[in-house]
Amino acid sequence: MLFKFLRVLFDLALLLLEVYLSVFEALFRSVVPRRRRSLRGEVALVTGAGHGIGREFALQVRIGFGNA
Repeated sequence: MLFKFLRVLFDLALLLLEVYLSVFEALFRSVVPRRRRSLRGEVALVTGAGHGIGREFALQVRIGFGNA
């Protein structure tokens, strides 16, 4: 009985730690954004490039990197 209680307490502590770290990471990322990765030399597949935001993004990738 005591073992089950300690196991539940341990699992609860791990859950709270994970929630705390997730909230901390979200707050940190709202202040310090991730570094952008260059697409130079990579293949980029833009879905939905027929119209709207996908088309605009595909055009920007083409302008920025020369071929698409």
